[in-house]
Amino acid sequence: MASPSLSGLLSHRAGVFFRNATLSSGSATDIWADRVQSVEIVDTHNNTDYYELGRVAKVGTTLDPTEYRITCQENLHNSEIDMFLAGVNPTTGSGWYAANPVTQSNSAYVVFRNDNDSVFEEIAVASARVNEVTYTFVANGACTVDYTLMGTSGSYYHTAGSYVHPLWGAQDNTTTGAVHGKDARIRLTSNVDANRVYRLQRFVVRVQYPEQTIRELGNRQIVGKLMDSPNVTVEFDVQQGDLQPHDVFFPVSNDGGVAKRVLGEPQTVDVFIDVYDPDQGEGSSVIKSFGIPNCRPTSNTPVTARVRQLTTSRWALTNVSEQTLGTGGLIVSKTQVTSV
Repeated sequence: MASPSLSGLLSHRAGVFFRNATLSSGSATDIWADRVQSVEIVDTHNNTDYYELGRVAKVGTTLDPTEYRITCQENLHNSEIDMFLAGVNPTTGSGWYAANPVTQSNSAYVVFRNDNDSVFEEIAVASARVNEVTYTFVANGACTVDYTLMGTSGSYYHTAGSYVHPLWGAQDNTTTGAVHGKDARIRLTSNVDANRVYRLQRFVVRVQYPEQTIRELGNRQIVGKLMDSPNVTVEFDVQQGDLQPHDVFFPVSNDGGVAKRVLGEPQTVDVFIDVYDPDQGEGSSVIKSFGIPNCRPTSNTPVTARVRQLTTSRWALTNVSEQTLGTGGLIVSKTQVTSV
């Protein structure tokens, strides 16, 4: 090993490409991932140790087929990355469903360039399936999207002429750099302002695809990754503000002439999220919209109160069924979702 010519690399020297088996035809149609905040590739080489009676030391180890995981976080700004990974053309398509990624195979490439602006390394994870997509909205920060993909093979390119992407990606200079939480509105039951949830501090939509790893005798690599039916969940924290959102999930009951809401057997409701263009008037132009049907609370902390802190309540919901066949319990659209 020789002393490297580089002392280190800062984040602006790293970039990400994605390839979708349905949409891509070689590297020419791979997409450069814009507004990426972090990326990480993890190779897991599981060892099994072996011992024997009469000996203190190990007698050997065996190595399982290597597993590959890539995680990537994006500042939400448009629908390019999530639609592409779902196998829907980001330019011509209108949005994607939670059911779409189940059948899609992707590859991820992290490229690096040196001080001469030349690509000098590239790390690839191939035959990767989307394992999780998480949208996070916070009251005082940028809305983000986190992607987790599980792959079956990985490669490290370090010789000129071998790179899959020898050129840097084309930069996006037109869309917004990020969307702040103040430009996201959440509504319950129907997507009208009368049903808006107020005093929200944090709101998370998570789509998880249970992973099945396919192995076989006589093969040192994983044969494939399969992702099962999606599970769509919602979590949110809200400051105390009148009855909401208890008045949505728990109907009024009458017990001995006393009206009250019993905090049991919660109702299912539809959840809608609109993300607005931060460069337009407040709440005037939707750039991304979400619809999650039939959400039922799985847990609720009606109150959390601490000295010298705001009093809040916390909710966790799960999608119990789809309304529109084939959506998988989540609709993500470039335009406002009004029905699910």
